[in-house]
Amino acid sequence: MAAFTQYDVFEEVSMVLSDEDFDRWTAKKMNVYLNAGLRAIATLKPNAFATSVELMMEAGAQQNLPPENSALIRVTRNLLPVYLDDGLRAGGEAITLVTREIMDAVMPGWTDPAVQPFAAKVDHIMFDVAEPTRFYVFPGNTGGGIVEAVVCAPPARLADSSTPDIPTSYEQPVPIDESYRQALVDYVAFACLRPDMAVPAAAQRAAMHKAAFDTALGVKLTTEAIASPKTTHSPPSQ
Repeated sequence: MAAFTQYDVFEEVSMVLSDEDFDRWTAKKMNVYLNAGLRAIATLKPNAFATSVELMMEAGAQQNLPPENSALIRVTRNLLPVYLDDGLRAGGEAITLVTREIMDAVMPGWTDPAVQPFAAKVDHIMFDVAEPTRFYVFPGNTGGGIVEAVVCAPPARLADSSTPDIPTSYEQPVPIDESYRQALVDYVAFACLRPDMAVPAAAQRAAMHKAAFDTALGVKLTTEAIASPKTTHSPPSQ
């Protein structure tokens, strides 16, 4: 990941807005918008902040991501409660994706341990973008399972400089790949222009930068799929 700083973004925005001295739009205000842009990217394209994590299963079929993770991208495999020489957990069986609709049709009541006994090992998962932090496992878990998953982990807020009136003092690296730099410049420019109707053609210019941001993220076509992809895997028969 190539590093660029808060000021790198602010400098480009100031040139786009012809405000190189930061008279109209301060670095402190731009930092608010930069953080908003990072949150927008995390929502629209979770893969931008993808990371692999271990998830400890809760008892039952329904599972929830930790609060620091904003979306599930995929679940890959079971992990065993033993460590290898490299300090990583030993891998277990792969986990396949099925749809909730098919599971409900094939095995009504599958979330009830009286119908399907709970187990530590996960065979299948089900999830939906409508509930990005929640997913379901089959069979329901005893609470002793561990799985490997890829999740969206949005970055912490980029803090203001200790000397907020000096733009060059905003030196924190922006925690996202260089390929998103221009998208963030467009987002900050959009956010600066949107409420400032005193600037000539502000509304049109704001719309242009927002459209460029959306296009960079593929929003006009489709938000990057994290949701239940089509699958040929079938749940177990009754």
